[in-house]
Amino acid sequence: MTEQSSQEIFDSLYFAARRSLKYHDYRQSHFKFWVDCIVFTSIALGAISAYIFAYEDQIASPTEGLSIYFKTSFPLTITLINALLLVFRLFDKHQIHMNLRIKFQELAAHLENLKIEGDISVETIARANQQRAEIQVNEPKVLRVLDVMCHNETNQSLGHNHNFYKIRSYQKWFAKYFDLGPISFKEQEART
Repeated sequence: MTEQSSQEIFDSLYFAARRSLKYHDYRQSHFKFWVDCIVFTSIALGAISAYIFAYEDQIASPTEGLSIYFKTSFPLTITLINALLLVFRLFDKHQIHMNLRIKFQELAAHLENLKIEGDISVETIARANQQRAEIQVNEPKVLRVLDVMCHNETNQSLGHNHNFYKIRSYQKWFAKYFDLGPISFKEQEART
């Protein structure tokens, strides 16, 4: 392995670590948003529910009272939206992506330190590649469109002006949820 090819392999490994870091950051923030929305909604509906049961006689006129459907709608809604957390395992997915983001962040920092120290040997690359493979074993299914978006953003953040892929606008809208449309991407012209 020549010195130039070692540098190319190292740069490729560093790029992959940074792209994966960005990907898991997106996924973690996506799931955190939904967990926070559900928890906030549960708290708000719980407060409304408690108020209705505590002050029922003051809210409605004594002759009419509150409908049983109205009184039970808030607790039932709380139950249903909290069931979403369990059924879709949103909090677990948030934790998984947070842990993966931290591991890829540590790998990228380790690679940056190796580059600063000038220790880009075949053995160092092999150990870093092994570390990356160990992290990837625990990765859930990757959303390809989001991964390509992260690829483009990482290219841009590193100052590269080549190797960008065109993503359709409708694919960008749903990238954090699922892959939509054909999962083939055309390389764009070099950016200036």
